[in-house]
Amino acid sequence: MVLIMVQLGVIMGASASSFWYNLRVQHPCREGLLQGLSLGALKCGRKNRY
Repeated sequence: MVLIMVQLGVIMGASASSFWYNLRVQHPCREGLLQGLSLGALKCGRKNRY
């Protein structure tokens, strides 16, 4: 029983810390305002569909 509680604590701690880290770090595509859909797709590295 104790081992299960420790494992759940480790899993919850790891998920909470990664959630907090992802809240604090900015996405690389959010450098500025996007000019349009095609330019935004280029800046984010996705294929240009337009």
